[in-house]
Amino acid sequence: MPILKRSFAARLQSATLGTILLFCGCNERIFEIQPVITVADISLGESADVLAVCFPTPTIGWAITDTATIYRTTDGGSTWNSVSAPNDNLTYIAASSPLIAVLAADGRIYHTLDGGATWNDLGSGDYVGRTPEGTMVYLNCDFTSCQTYISRNGGQTFSSSTLIQGINAPFRDALIAGEFLYVVSDRSTDDVWLRGVDLATGTLARFDLPILSAGEFPNGLYRFGNRNYMTGPLGNLWDGTGDADVMRHDWHTFDFYDVDGTGDLVIAVGEQCIATNLNLGTEEYWNPVLDESGNGFPHTFYDIQYIDSETFVVTGDRGLIWRAQL
Repeated sequence: MPILKRSFAARLQSATLGTILLFCGCNERIFEIQPVITVADISLGESADVLAVCFPTPTIGWAITDTATIYRTTDGGSTWNSVSAPNDNLTYIAASSPLIAVLAADGRIYHTLDGGATWNDLGSGDYVGRTPEGTMVYLNCDFTSCQTYISRNGGQTFSSSTLIQGINAPFRDALIAGEFLYVVSDRSTDDVWLRGVDLATGTLARFDLPILSAGEFPNGLYRFGNRNYMTGPLGNLWDGTGDADVMRHDWHTFDFYDVDGTGDLVIAVGEQCIATNLNLGTEEYWNPVLDESGNGFPHTFYDIQYIDSETFVVTGDRGLIWRAQL
C-alpha cells in the first residue's frame, strides 16, 4: 500500500484516502487521490484546454491553451497572468525564467526576452523544448531531415547544431528524454525507430522501438538509467530495458498523451486517466490513480512535468492545471 511521504503526512496527518480537504483562506483547493497524491488545484479558471506547461523552477511557470493564450506565473501557480501571443495554433513552449521563453506556433518559432511583451520571429520551426539540464532547443524539419538549434544560456541566443537526417516522412512530434532529443515522424514501414541527437555532445542517436508496429507512434517518452517508459494511443503503456525486455500494457481504448518521472517513479496521463508505477516494488506493474470516490476522472490530461524530485504539474481540459506530489 503506497503511503504519504513524511513531509506531507505531517501536513495532512488527519487525512485518509478519499477525503477532500478544503483549506479556507487559500487560493488553492487541496485534495487527495489514490494512490496517495496530494493535489493543489492551480487551474486557470477558464474553459480553454491547457495543452502544455513549462516550469523551469518550482515557482516560475508558463502555459499555453488551445485558444492561443499564453499564461505566466511567478508564484508556483497561485496566480496566472496572460501575456500576448504572436500567433495562433500554439503547440509547444519552453522557458527558463519569468522573462525568457520560446514558442512554436503555426510552423514558426518565436522568442521573448521580456516576459511576452514582445516576440521575435526566429523563422520556420516545428518544436521547442527544454531538457532537465536546462538546454533549450528548437527544430526546423522538412520531409527528410530536422535541423536543431540549441541554447545553453537560458534561451537568450540560439545557434544551429546537429542536422538529424533520415527522417523520410513528415514531422509528427519530438520527445526529450534526459539530454536526448528524438524526432517522431509518420513512418509507414515496419522499421520503427526514432532518430535523434544527444544534445550534450551533438552525436546522432537512434532509438529502436521493436515493440511498435507500423502506424504506431509514441507520444511520450521518459528514460531512467537503461529503462524506457513510453505512452501511446489506445491506452498503450510500454516499459522495458531493451528489445528483449519490453512490456506492453493495454489499459483501455483511450489515448495516453504524456509521461514523466523522477528516478524510477513514473506517471502517465491521457484521456480520463492517470496511471503510475507506484506499487510494492514491481516496476512493470501500473496502478490507476483514482479520485476521492474511487473513480476515474472526467478530464482529459495533456501534459505532465516533474518540476523537482517530489512535485509534478499536470494540465488538462477546461483550464485544468494541478500541482501534485506523491
